[in-house]
Amino acid sequence: MHKKIRMNQLQGQGRDNKNAFFSVEAAMIIPLAVFAVLLAVSLFVFQYDRCLMEQDMGAQALKAASAEAGTSEELGEKIEMQAAGLYRDKYVAWDMIRLEVRIKRGIVEAIGEGMFRFPVPAWNLWNKENVWTARAEYKTHRTDPVAFIRNCRKIISR
Repeated sequence: MHKKIRMNQLQGQGRDNKNAFFSVEAAMIIPLAVFAVLLAVSLFVFQYDRCLMEQDMGAQALKAASAEAGTSEELGEKIEMQAAGLYRDKYVAWDMIRLEVRIKRGIVEAIGEGMFRFPVPAWNLWNKENVWTARAEYKTHRTDPVAFIRNCRKIISR
């Protein structure tokens, strides 16, 4: 009788262990999948904001290069007002930490830096801090209208 009870218990344990892989899946695979999805979304948001910042810096450089003003002080004020008017709420997860547009010897330089706080500190494997940063820099030459017309005439005459 004791052997029969023991046999039934062993057979019962074998039957219960058939579905044990569901517990392993729930405990290991699903958290890894969630981690991968959240990491991918964070990287996509970072990349989106970086591309948006690149586009903004390029536009700031071109606008500053084509701005018209009588004196260099007026030009500096126009460029500062233009940079201050940049709409910064379009960035999904970034803080714009630096936006600088300057002119030096006819070269316009637009520099922007953004900061992205990583959502979960323990997942940040690439950097000791919990912050990712990116920088965009564009340079362009400010062309004098008279020099531009002369260059166009040279091209046409050839």
